[in-house]
Amino acid sequence: MKSLFQASLVGILVVVIDQFLKLIHLEKSLNSGGLFGFEQDNLLWVLVHIGVIVLLAFYLIPRLYTKYRLPAIFTIIVSLSNLSDRILIGGVVDYFQLLGIWFNLADVFIVVTPLILILWEIVDNGKNRSNKK
Repeated sequence: MKSLFQASLVGILVVVIDQFLKLIHLEKSLNSGGLFGFEQDNLLWVLVHIGVIVLLAFYLIPRLYTKYRLPAIFTIIVSLSNLSDRILIGGVVDYFQLLGIWFNLADVFIVVTPLILILWEIVDNGKNRSNKK
């Protein structure tokens, strides 16, 4: 329970930092579409995908191994930063640009956390296989 609380606090901290950076950054982009601006200005498409992701999250989180629950909850909390933008201003405010792609701090954690989980699983499987030999 303590680690769940800690993951939630870190997630909320990332949301606060992300929202603060959205306020102070001078150069910004409003993404009213999906990932990387896909389906720009198609609110129905975006809402359907958000709904599917939320339903999957509520279905999967209780079924996940304990070691995956905290990163999953962290990712959901961080994604609330982008969801709040989408609801309140009609799009996600991105303030970093790299190679012509706009993104924000929440985007980084939303992408990086699952990648870390995948690498974590690969390393764990490798260790388990070498221990069985």
